[in-house]
Amino acid sequence: MPAPITYRPKLPSTNIGEYRYFFNGQEADNEVFGEMANFGYEFRQYDSRLGRWWSIDPKWSKYPSVSPFVFCNGSPIMLMDPNGKEVWHPDGEGSLIADNDDDFSTLQDYLSTIYGSRSAISEDNWNSYQNQILHYQYQNNTQDIKNMKLYSTDGIFDNLIGKYLMTMCQNDASWGLGPYSVNNCSPTTFMRIDKATEFVYGQDLLGNMSWANPVYRAWQGDKNSSIKFGTDVVVDKQLGKLVDNYEIDLKPGALLRLVGTSSWHSAIFIDYIYSDDGKIGFSYWDQNYEYIHKINFNSENTYKISKAVNFH
Repeated sequence: MPAPITYRPKLPSTNIGEYRYFFNGQEADNEVFGEMANFGYEFRQYDSRLGRWWSIDPKWSKYPSVSPFVFCNGSPIMLMDPNGKEVWHPDGEGSLIADNDDDFSTLQDYLSTIYGSRSAISEDNWNSYQNQILHYQYQNNTQDIKNMKLYSTDGIFDNLIGKYLMTMCQNDASWGLGPYSVNNCSPTTFMRIDKATEFVYGQDLLGNMSWANPVYRAWQGDKNSSIKFGTDVVVDKQLGKLVDNYEIDLKPGALLRLVGTSSWHSAIFIDYIYSDDGKIGFSYWDQNYEYIHKINFNSENTYKISKAVNFH
């Protein structure tokens, strides 16, 4: 019977050389001050030799007792800063919650990065979000909107992890890759979802890719863990919901556990495949994002979906 179809899409080069992601999962820029001296965060540059930012905190006036160059309040082991800026985060119910010092500007930065551009979201939506923020500030007589809940009626705040995965990996096939980039599906899937989760939630929810990390062991299918496999980890961390009724559509970026005749496989869902007869299969990424794989629902002797999780 036919095997999964593999083809090479037109994506950027994946000639990434040595592993580039280290401290806090950020990319080392060795061309500035030498090896492992400078790390490029989303909004600022970090000097690992000094443990300081190269630019001041844009919200420095809110923290007069802390140096505007300090990293993680001087506690880089206990704390982490995944992008160099405080961010909004989803509540798992289709809304966003404002964090410390968030405002309309930080919302634009946050959503534009997830969707790939500001124009990916309509001006009507942007106006709605800005009006909600202004109304909250007026009603509460304050500029501080921390813990404000921002609503969207058309799913813009839903599945942000999946949307960020799609944006980053479609723009750069090497995004999130690590030392197991071409030979092991579980670590690479873990690293990509971990990196996306850190940006979307503004904190590290899954931990390091290490056997000392029980979340990672569960992701790998450790028989001694009370939770099994990556899909259960995402549900346990309340990052998504298990899809056990396949009449429910999977969302782009959904986490898959595929089972074959003698093995299982971690993957990330891209989209369904349609014909004149309707939905006939799906496409997915595995450990090598240079390739998009396709599976027909009616094919035998190939991978089938055994578990899936849609991200919130």
